[in-house]
Amino acid sequence: MRPPKKILLVGHKIDLVSTIKFAIGVHSGFIVSEAFTQEEALQLFENNHYDLVLVIGPIENMEPMLLKMKNLAAYIPMMVSWYFNRKIEPSISVADAVLLNPPMSELFERLRIMCQRKRGPRKIPLRQIGQAMMA
Repeated sequence: MRPPKKILLVGHKIDLVSTIKFAIGVHSGFIVSEAFTQEEALQLFENNHYDLVLVIGPIENMEPMLLKMKNLAAYIPMMVSWYFNRKIEPSISVADAVLLNPPMSELFERLRIMCQRKRGPRKIPLRQIGQAMMA
């Protein structure tokens, strides 16, 4: 049996983040860690292994935080879910996916798909390592 996927949930609205954390945990069985500041999110990201990062926007200066995370582990998918003003379009070029006011069912489905597509570090077959050493 595979271990449950781990998600880092980042947002500054405590009630919204707690509600989404509970819903994700109950619906999907993912293990969800929460962070309410960028510093806390970066510290958790550096010290733990996550299968996906979900940011509940808007958060001021979100792109530099996501960029730092991408520089640390580019293979971990990053998703931003925008639950506020639809008139303000998020300009996030670092995120792998941006959802605007998604219903919970769509959020769960996207989380499931993105965790399955997670790109890990490439593993080199042993025979290629042996061939490279003999060359």
